[in-house]
Amino acid sequence: MTKVEEKIEQFLNCVKAGYSHFVITTYEPERIQSLLTKRLLEYKTKNGESPFNVEEWDMVNNDEDPNTAFIQIAKAKIGTLTFLKNFHWFLSDNAKDREILTQTIQNTAIGLRSPSVAKSIIILTPLSLEETLPIEIQKDFVGFSFPLPDKEEIAIILEKAIKKGKEDIPPFKPPKEKDKKQLVRSALGMTGIKIQDAYFLSIIKHNKICASEINKMRADQLNNIKGLKVLDSGVKLENVIGYDLIKANCVTQIKSPLSLGSLFVGPPGTGKTMITEALANASGKLALVLEPAELGGKYVGESEALVKRVVDALFIIKDAVVLIDEFEKGFAGVGGAESGGNEVAQRSMSQLLKAMNSTNRPRGLKIFGTANAIKRLLDTAPEFLRVGRWDTAPIYMGFPKNEAKQKMIEHYRKKYEDLWFEETGQSINIKGKLTDKDTEKWTGAECEGVVRIAMNSGGEMTLKEATILIRPIAIMAKKNIEHLESMKHLFVDADGIESGEIQLKSKNGRNLIY
Repeated sequence: MTKVEEKIEQFLNCVKAGYSHFVITTYEPERIQSLLTKRLLEYKTKNGESPFNVEEWDMVNNDEDPNTAFIQIAKAKIGTLTFLKNFHWFLSDNAKDREILTQTIQNTAIGLRSPSVAKSIIILTPLSLEETLPIEIQKDFVGFSFPLPDKEEIAIILEKAIKKGKEDIPPFKPPKEKDKKQLVRSALGMTGIKIQDAYFLSIIKHNKICASEINKMRADQLNNIKGLKVLDSGVKLENVIGYDLIKANCVTQIKSPLSLGSLFVGPPGTGKTMITEALANASGKLALVLEPAELGGKYVGESEALVKRVVDALFIIKDAVVLIDEFEKGFAGVGGAESGGNEVAQRSMSQLLKAMNSTNRPRGLKIFGTANAIKRLLDTAPEFLRVGRWDTAPIYMGFPKNEAKQKMIEHYRKKYEDLWFEETGQSINIKGKLTDKDTEKWTGAECEGVVRIAMNSGGEMTLKEATILIRPIAIMAKKNIEHLESMKHLFVDADGIESGEIQLKSKNGRNLIY
């Protein structure tokens, strides 16, 4: 029995016991109403009688007058359960008829339960019982929360889609058993109808069921959630020069049901953002970007509400990679009073802290972050860095080695020469080479920048000449960079991993960090 089926049986038992007022919390009102109706009408007493009737009231069909709901209920037969759709709008804080409706519902609380009447009110809403009802009538209602389809239910929908594909689309290639789990995980957080549509659309477009197609439809659900957006980046793992062991480990890490994610720290321009985006794209999961700066509000309670909405969305989605770039800009300064954190930010971000805990977080939700000014986090919000929110201590990505910098320059040389040809039809070769001395204390950003400068000259400037227009961040922010470098011992050194000094796997190949 699925979770939804269990809830339906619990609901039926309450109706049989004489309960008359219900709040059903669901993001799928049509589907849940249909399932409840089917079960209610199937039920038979010991005498073989069907004691229940089902009706529906919707404000759209009743001139948006909520009082017509109670007229309809009064006229209904004994044993009728009336589903009230969109009724929660009339009970919201600013609704003009709220007080009158509250009193009317109070008046029905006893009357509908009478055996001679035996009628029920069922309010369908995406909100909880406490959010839907005025406090005066909350005690009169029983709340049921119907979750979105779980893995078991999604697996059933997937099998139906596979059967349909085999019957109707001759070129259809059914997924292998090992791929079905990913297709099920990809659909977490979607309604049953959306999952079905995504599977069928994928079959029609690709002659197979693709996780990428499902992720696109999941992404559409996030359009109106402030502070959360779908990653728009085509960067691939092969675009990240070096850090091969870290990349390989993180790809394995994302697949682990026990992993949480990683925080990358270091000077600006060292490839932290690029590696997290590449990992997200390589994961096959829905890749999201969390932007803390957008979660601030002008009014009392607005920030908390925005953060709650993001956290709720992530918990509904369950299976995704979430990226938080420049982590310190969103979270430094939100620590306790002793660290000068502001009260609103503390309340807001405490919700996110709880969500990041390994005990609270859905197992499919992985978070990857980057930070430059890590000292601000250490001083004002160290709680974001503790064990249990990331798989390891922050991973420090310092200045690349000389060999890596030469590979980066060659990578960007080819990339921009090909791009120039694609856009203009002209073939231009960037001239010259740079020595290790020329690129001393450079980051990957400067390696890319010097190639772009030479290319923008139409090939007139050599790489050596283009260096005149480069000012490395290590020089411009020397004091800050030196301070950051002095803190390397607090973190897991990426170079130490690549050199083998820090082992991520045992001799038999087992992972050591999760």
